[in-house]
Amino acid sequence: MTAVTVLSASSVLAAGTHETFTATATRSDGSTQAVTSGQWSSDASAVATVDGAGSVTAVSPGDATISVDFSGVRGSKRIAVRANYQGRWSGNYIVNSCADTQGFAAAGACSHLFPPNSGIQYTLEFVLSQSGDRVTGQALFGTLPSPLAPASVAADGSLQTTSTTTATATATTRHTWNLRIPRPGQMEGTMVLVGTDSTVSGSVTVNTTLVNVVQVGTATAKK
Repeated sequence: MTAVTVLSASSVLAAGTHETFTATATRSDGSTQAVTSGQWSSDASAVATVDGAGSVTAVSPGDATISVDFSGVRGSKRIAVRANYQGRWSGNYIVNSCADTQGFAAAGACSHLFPPNSGIQYTLEFVLSQSGDRVTGQALFGTLPSPLAPASVAADGSLQTTSTTTATATATTRHTWNLRIPRPGQMEGTMVLVGTDSTVSGSVTVNTTLVNVVQVGTATAKK
């Protein structure tokens, strides 16, 4: 054998998911064969493990090299494991600061809608799907959906994305999210809300912090 190539559908896996890797051996005459009896290993079992059949389990965020030894030749593939945002999440957010301008200020938007430091906790939910490091889904403010722009989980586990809510025919709210999962089943982060209305001058900008957001359901996991 002159070479062994490790193959997988993706080089990025979400923590807690599984994927079966395969390998192909190339002979000196250029012909190939599937590797069915190689010795599989991982150089970082805290990040990803692999069994004797090449089934890889993504354990926790980080990088790992998955290798297989066959007929004295080793093939390897470097993979990344990213934090897993898949599932349904439920919790609240609180307002840290609020600034309104022009028509919104005249209407007292901040004092009426988002009084800062009031201790009020506003309901929030997420329904998220993830494939590798790519996250899609929506935030829910009560029953009002706010579709999230597709975004990738960073190496540090954070997820930065945006969403837009159409409250009425004239009112639109844009959200900028900075999320993270400090431990499985718990989400933290911040959200900046900017509200506008085509019938009102100015805008309202609200800075918030997520509180007590926990995973309450899981969808079928994707790699």
